[in-house]
Amino acid sequence: MQQILGFMPHDLDIYHEALRHGSINYQTGVYTGKNNERLEYLGDAILGAVTSDILYHKYPKRNEGFLTKARSMMVRRETLNQIAHEIGLERLICAAQNIMRKSHNCSISGNAFEAFVGAIYLDRGYDYCYRFIEKRIFNAKSTPFNIEELATKEINYKSSIIEWCQKYHYHYTFMLDGEEDTPEGTLFHSSIIICGIQAGQGKGYTKKESHQQASLEALTNIRNKHQVLEDIRSAAYEISEQRLIEREERLAAREEKELSFDPVDEMLHNVTDDLGNEKAAEKEEENKTEANVIVDAAEEKAYEDYNPDENGENEEIGSAEDTDDNTEN
Repeated sequence: MQQILGFMPHDLDIYHEALRHGSINYQTGVYTGKNNERLEYLGDAILGAVTSDILYHKYPKRNEGFLTKARSMMVRRETLNQIAHEIGLERLICAAQNIMRKSHNCSISGNAFEAFVGAIYLDRGYDYCYRFIEKRIFNAKSTPFNIEELATKEINYKSSIIEWCQKYHYHYTFMLDGEEDTPEGTLFHSSIIICGIQAGQGKGYTKKESHQQASLEALTNIRNKHQVLEDIRSAAYEISEQRLIEREERLAAREEKELSFDPVDEMLHNVTDDLGNEKAAEKEEENKTEANVIVDAAEEKAYEDYNPDENGENEEIGSAEDTDDNTEN
C-alpha cells in the first residue's frame, strides 16, 4: 500500500474495503455486506474534482472545451483500468475468479481505482488525494499517457461516421450480422452499411462495442482506401438519380391529373345529374297518376255493369225471371 500510495496509510481497513468486489461474498458464501460500491461513488466525485483542479492549473491557457475533453478522457473506464494495472492496484483486488477471468470490457479495475481514491479521501483528506493523483497518474513515468494526445484523440468513432454521413446526406444503417458464444461471453458481429455498401465490420462483447469497431474500420477504409469511398459515392449518385426520376414521374402524373380536371364540367355534370333525377321522378309520378285514372275508370265501369239502377226494379225483375227459368229447367 505504501509503495502504491507514496505515503503511509492510517486506516488499512478502509483500503481493504475499497479493493473488495461484491462478487467475493457469493464465492466465499459469507456475506458481510461490505464491498467497494459506496467508496466507488465517493471516489468518482473526488477523482473528477481533483482532475479538474490539476488540469485547470496545469493548462492555464487552454479553453473549457480542451479541459472538459481531457478530464473525460482521464476518468473514463478504459483509462482507469490501465492506470490500475500500471500502478499494481489490479493485483490487490479481491473478486470471484470467474469475474476476473472476463477481462474483456471489464470495469472492475477502474471501479476499484475510484474506490481507492475515495478511501484516500476518507483516510487522509483532499490534499493527499491531490498528491496521489498528480504524482501517480499525471507525472508517473510508468503511465504512458499524454494529456495533449488524450484531449485530441478520437474515441467515439460511431458519432464520427454518423456526422460524416449526415454531412454528405448518405444513408447509413448498422446491421447485426451474428452472435457467437465464447467462454468469455456472447461476441457480437456488426457491420455498417452506407448507401448499400458495406463500409466496415466489427465485433465486440456488446453491440455498442461492435458498432464502435465497425465505425472505426469504416473511417479507416474511407480515409485510406480510395475504392471504398468511390463505391459509396457511386451508390449515392445512383440513389439520388433514382429518387430524381421517381420525383419527376410523380410531378408528371400530378400535372396530367390537374390538366385533365375541368371544374366547370364537373359542376355541370353534377347539376345535370340532379336535374335528370328530378325529371325522372316527375315522369314516374305522372305515369303513376295516369295508371290511377285508368284503374279508377275501370272500377267505375265494372260498378255500373254489375250493380242495379237507382230504383232497383230492373235488377229484381231480371233476377225473378232468371229464377223461374232456372226452376223450369
